[in-house]
Amino acid sequence: MRDKLRLRSFSQSLFTGTLLLILFVASAVWAACPPLDSTVRGWAQNSVVYYDVSSLPSGMQSQVISAFNAWTSANNLNGSGVAFYASSSGHPATYTVQAGSTSTGAPGQTDIYPPGGGTTTGAATTVDANNTNFYDPNQPGL
Repeated sequence: MRDKLRLRSFSQSLFTGTLLLILFVASAVWAACPPLDSTVRGWAQNSVVYYDVSSLPSGMQSQVISAFNAWTSANNLNGSGVAFYASSSGHPATYTVQAGSTSTGAPGQTDIYPPGGGTTTGAATTVDANNTNFYDPNQPGL
């Protein structure tokens, strides 16, 4: 009998602790998305952003698409509601990811439009995928 009471008490404590942990994590995720103002750059809440990764090497394309999918999933949890989908003839890209040299010599660079801040209406990320000092095409995950 005493063992059953201990097991029940342990189960209740474990359930309570797990519930508190879930609530703590959920509140932290929800709080991760700041409100937009004139100095904070970001896509409009609940907007759809169409991306184009067609100029990237094929192995990198799949990784970037996976990243956009993960970003969309995270945005479903953080309250921003921003979703990323592949562009098409009916939905031109508002975010392009391309291979090329960056203006700063860095491995990657993102230009956000408009450049002055506020709600983002477009973006272009350049990845110096051909520079083997930054990326090794022979390694998985580049």
